[in-house]
Amino acid sequence: MIGTGPGILSRQWIPEGDAGVARTVATMRELIRVSSLDPSVREAAEEAVAYLPHDQSAEADAILDWILGRVDYRPDPEHSEWLQEPAWLIARIQAGGRPQADCDDLTLLALSMLSSIGFVTEIHVVATQPDLVYDHVLGLVEINGRQEALDLTLGFSGGPPAPEYRAATVAV
Repeated sequence: MIGTGPGILSRQWIPEGDAGVARTVATMRELIRVSSLDPSVREAAEEAVAYLPHDQSAEADAILDWILGRVDYRPDPEHSEWLQEPAWLIARIQAGGRPQADCDDLTLLALSMLSSIGFVTEIHVVATQPDLVYDHVLGLVEINGRQEALDLTLGFSGGPPAPEYRAATVAV
C-alpha cells in the first residue's frame, strides 16, 4: 500500500523480487523528498531538537529518540508492503495515538525529519539472509562528514545489526 496523503492509503500492485524492491525504494525516495517539505514534519523535527546546540550528532540522536518514544514496531501483513507517510504518522502522534510502523515506515519518518532540517540522507536496502533476497531497509545519514547507519528497528530489538549479504543504496 502506498500513502497518498495524510491518512489516505491506496493499493498498488508491485512486482516480486528486485523489481518490487526497486519500485518500493523509488516510492520511498519520493515520499521522503515531499515529506521533508511538509510543515508538520519540519515542526516535529524542530520539536525533537529544541534547545540543543547545533550539533549534528546530538540532533540525529534526538530525532531517533523522538521517534522511538512515540512509535511502536509492527511488521506489515504477510505478502504485502505498506508505506505510511510521515505526515500521517505525525498526525496520529499529535492526536495522542501511538502508531505502529515497520522498518520502511520508520526509515521514511526518520529520513524525512532529518532531511527537513538539512541532513543529507540515503535509503539502504539489505539482504540479511544468505538467500540474497532484500528483506530490510534502513537509513543512512551524513553526520559531521561521516555516513552513519540509522536502523530504528534496533531500538526495539536491542540486538546487534543484522548481517548484510547484499546491499544497495539510493540517495534521497
